[in-house]
Parts: sequence; structure tokens; C-alpha cells
Amino acid sequence: MDLSSPAAPPSLSCLGPELIQLIFKQRFGAASILYELGQFSSVFRDSWSLHHSHVDIDKMWPSTLLDPKKRGAQKTRLYVSELPLCDYEAPIEDAYQRAIPSNMLVSLKLVHPSTPLVTNLKPLKNLLLKSSRLETLQYEDRGQGTQLVFQSPDERMPALIDLSLTSYDWQHSAEDVKQHWDFSRIRTLGLISVPIFNFLSTVSFQDLRDLRELRVDDWSSHMPDRRLEATEMLSQLIGNHIYALDTLEITCHIKHFDLQSLRGHARSLQRLKLRDHVGFRDEDRVCPTLLVSDVCALAKTLPFLRSLEIDMDVANCPSEPFLEAVSQFSRLQTLTLHVQTAVRPMDYSPEGVDLDAKEAMRMVLNLTRSRAEQDPTRPWKQIIINVGGWQPVMVRRLGSTWRMLNEQGITAERHFVASRSGNRYEVVDASIPDNHVCLGRLV
Repeated sequence: MDLSSPAAPPSLSCLGPELIQLIFKQRFGAASILYELGQFSSVFRDSWSLHHSHVDIDKMWPSTLLDPKKRGAQKTRLYVSELPLCDYEAPIEDAYQRAIPSNMLVSLKLVHPSTPLVTNLKPLKNLLLKSSRLETLQYEDRGQGTQLVFQSPDERMPALIDLSLTSYDWQHSAEDVKQHWDFSRIRTLGLISVPIFNFLSTVSFQDLRDLRELRVDDWSSHMPDRRLEATEMLSQLIGNHIYALDTLEITCHIKHFDLQSLRGHARSLQRLKLRDHVGFRDEDRVCPTLLVSDVCALAKTLPFLRSLEIDMDVANCPSEPFLEAVSQFSRLQTLTLHVQTAVRPMDYSPEGVDLDAKEAMRMVLNLTRSRAEQDPTRPWKQIIINVGGWQPVMVRRLGSTWRMLNEQGITAERHFVASRSGNRYEVVDASIPDNHVCLGRLV
């Protein structure tokens, strides 16, 4: 934070970060704020790790640090991150507006609340409606989530450039969207744990034509399953309306996604994540997988792709031809491959052999050999083998057999990473964060 900003009161220049930290400790938990001053060439950052507490409206607010009426205030760009999502009630329902000078706010990134579900978004909505300069909004709730409720025709969201919604229960009608949302400047869109069919049914595809990044992961278990229709609508949006994506990350019904829709993005697409809803959390279900011929076709269609994330279920296809096809992407540097565990709990007998580690090493070896044979000048930068739906934070499989195996240190969810170092690859078991185990090195 630059204390010499024309928008800051003169007395503030003598105050240190310690006092500012005390001010913020009266307000929000886990928040950090960046002020970028337009008249200066550099950006100053101050971050605080704070404890969330009740809001005392008699105390000083962060907004008092910058006076919106001061000369130069219009050049000040305010970034707020890790702001807790809270449903403040009267008499402090305007807490966000008091805390944050809305006419300086250009980026707002929220974190999920400590309570399971926030039902009142009016305090947040009031801040957003006042923030006419807002460019970036990252909203994060939990579970099903809720949505903004607009109450009058003149309530309209700012024209966002970057919008990310996580656990947002999109139930807006097409008329609501037309009246209250503005997608005219949107370039980056993330919809995670959002009912995608509802969103695509209400938003004009024409307004999304300039998207550069699109991330989609459906959540609609609380309503009729329309994910198949959503997959078909995604194909139409990507193939017929968006001009040039450089990042596409979607979870869909892979067999119903039209791969031809990617042709229009052949010269721009650099990152692709294409996964199926089924995934690998249940070893009794087969995860739909791209055909080897589909992978070969994509390798020819997307010559500039640098990062790829896909599923491979060996119950659907033999692994060696599939891995060889993946190696045909000429500029691909990073590969994330999701697979099923090699452990079969009902007939597993411990023999001192780590089956998933052995299988991961075999896959990495096949991938590195195939790449070396096709183009030795373009080695892999990183290969990730995600086994059994591993996530950094997750609930492990709950069946009685799996619980018994887990007690023996045998788990279905694993995470292996092979990274290029010099002229060799180092393969590590990264299943436990901050406790990586080296499995070996490959030339």
C-alpha cells in the first residue's frame, strides 16, 4: 500500500503496517488487500492473516484509509481478496459498503463462509451494484449455494471481465439475466458447482463470443439431471459462438461432447481439460474415455496445445495405444491423466508391492519413451497421474473393505508427479501434501 497516494489522508503517511493490521483485525478473517495506484509505476502489496470476528460498527473501517473524494482517487485501483462471505443482518447489513470504497474497487475475491450455507446475499449485492469499476469477481460458497436476488429493474451488475462462481445456485430466468447481468466485456468465465443447464439456458451465447477462458464443472444433484443437455449446449457454444479460446476446462458427458467444436480454436487453444462426470471415485463404475482415434485426431487438430488433462479407464481402452496417441501432441508439455486404482479390494492380498505406484511408473515410462521416439527435442515438462479421484482435501472411500485397507496404509486415491530435471525425470508420490516420496528417476 502506498501511503503517499493523493487519495490517502496526510496523517496516514506516518502510520506503519502494524496500525493498519490492527484496523483490519476488527473486521474480516483471512483477508488481504492490494492497492494499485495509477499514477505510480509500481504496485505495492500488504497482506494480513486475520481472525474473523463480529463487526463493530463504531470502530474504524478500512475504507477510511482511502478517501474517495480526494484528488487522484479516480486513479486508485483497489483489489480485495480472501474476503469472507457473510450474510450480515441489520443494523450492519451495509458492512461491505462501509468497509470497501466501491468506486475504487476493481477486483473482489471472496472465500467460502465458515457457516455451511449463506442465505442472505443482500449485503454483497449492494456492494456489487455500487462498484461500477469492478472487473473481477470470484464468488465462493459451499454445497448447493444460493444466488443474488434482484428486487428492482434498475439493479444491474457491473460489466465484469473475469467472473468465477463456485457453489452458486443459478436459478435466474432469461429475463433476469437480460435485465440485471452484463456480460458484454466478459473474457474469463468459471462455473464450478453451478447448474450449467440453467446458466446456458438463460444467457445469450452472443454475449460470450469473446471468451478467452472457460471453466465448467456442473452441480445439479438437487434438481432434475440435465447434464446431458448441458453437454450438447456447451458443444454449440464452443463450436458456433466463441471466437478463440486459449483455455478450456470442462467436465461433461464425454461421449456427447462434439470434439469437432474444438476445430475453431485450433490456433488459440493452449490448455484443455476434458473430463467425464463419472470420474474414478467408484471402482465399480467405468469412466467414459476418449477413443484412441479421437486422441490422435485432437493431436492433429490442436497443434499449439501445451497442457492436457483427460481420463483414461483401461476397462474402456488399452493403455499403451492411448498413451502413444497422447504423445503425438507436438507442443504438449504438461499432461494430467486420471485413472482408476489398480487395487481390487475384494481380492487384494498384500505382497509388499505398491500396485498403483508400479502402474504409474509404467505409464510415465511409456509416455517418455513415446515422446523421445517421436520428437526427442521436446521432452515432457511434467506428467501427473491422478489415481482414484485423488484431491488435496477429500473423504476416502468408506466401504468396510477399504477402511480395513486404509488402516494398513493402502488407499485408492493417489497422486504421482513426474517432473523433468536436467536430462532425466524424477517421479514422486505426492499423495500426501508436504510429504513427497521419490519413487525413482528415469532418463
